[in-house]
Amino acid sequence: IGANNVFFSNARSMARFGLLMLNKGYWATTAVLSDSSYFQQMTSPSQSINLSYGYLWWLNGQSSFRLPGSQFNFPGMINPNAPSDALLALGKDGQFLNVVPSLNRVVVRMGNASNNQLVPYFLNDEIWEHINWLDCQTTQVTLASEVETRVTLFPNPTHTTTHFTATKQLANITITTTEGAILFNSPHNPNQQGELPTMGLAPGVYFVSFAFLDGARIQKKLVVSPQ
Repeated sequence: IGANNVFFSNARSMARFGLLMLNKGYWATTAVLSDSSYFQQMTSPSQSINLSYGYLWWLNGQSSFRLPGSQFNFPGMINPNAPSDALLALGKDGQFLNVVPSLNRVVVRMGNASNNQLVPYFLNDEIWEHINWLDCQTTQVTLASEVETRVTLFPNPTHTTTHFTATKQLANITITTTEGAILFNSPHNPNQQGELPTMGLAPGVYFVSFAFLDGARIQKKLVVSPQ
């Protein structure tokens, strides 16, 4: 289309492409991508600026990530709710392909963008949050101390104040712009619920990072709407 090279597909065909990646370039016994060294390079950090990017694939499980158009590195995985070994194709308007070898799973999402972001990266993380709620271990008893790490923001979107609740004790809360500028940073927050200082924020999209005492980290998208 003009100067753009566009791949038109449907969810089932996109899933087939994910299965090809899941099998490291093989379709059954046929080597579609026979260069195994390139596959390894493609699914490894391609440079030091953005550790979470290989060759046209996003790599979960890295220590930091940088969003397109941003000059800031964010700590942690790009999709903390997704498995750490997930390979992510995160496309325009929210076309997502997730390949997870540890789960032997391919997850596809095709549809319209949920907001005004060209590539709504954190929508994919929200989808994984719901997938994790659906997964169950019927043969395993979960001890009361093994509480799942979750955070809820409400209301969201908001134009006044926003509250949070967490399932575990927090160590730190940070609010940043989409460009990475820090607007709020609490050095210590032992509470598992409270109110965020959103009253003076201009309308737009922000990221709220919750760090837990056990080292876990969750990042949530916060939308501040006009009054």
